[in-house]
Amino acid sequence: MDSEHRIDRAEWAAVVREVLETETGGKKEPLARLLKINSKTLNRWLGEEVDVSEEYVRLVARTTGRDPMGLLTRVGYYQPADLTGRPAPTQQEIAEDAALRAIEESGHPPRVKARMRERLHELRRQRKAAEVEEVQWWIDHAKEA
Repeated sequence: MDSEHRIDRAEWAAVVREVLETETGGKKEPLARLLKINSKTLNRWLGEEVDVSEEYVRLVARTTGRDPMGLLTRVGYYQPADLTGRPAPTQQEIAEDAALRAIEESGHPPRVKARMRERLHELRRQRKAAEVEEVQWWIDHAKEA
């Protein structure tokens, strides 16, 4: 990390508090176990005592289904212009897509919703590929007729 990018310890503590609330109902030990970290590390983050490593930000994001690039930007590792990646669904996309809306309204933790959205995306990709394959079959057989 270069000198112009500073870790915002207060923002990281806010992220950890959000994760703590949504993932374990505010209980520290279960979150430490979920992340496979020492509870002292968790307490240091919450107390804004240490800079978090990029690796830990990514671990928290991956484990809890959050956008790693969003978290890395939020805590100061990167500027928005530094990152590329698929954004989270917009409110309009959620409103226009019944399946996506059902996922977002499910009440599940963000990590579970993220997995569901990824599975939905993969399912739709497979269906589109099968549709193209079917149409190609029609085209090939129409030539023979």
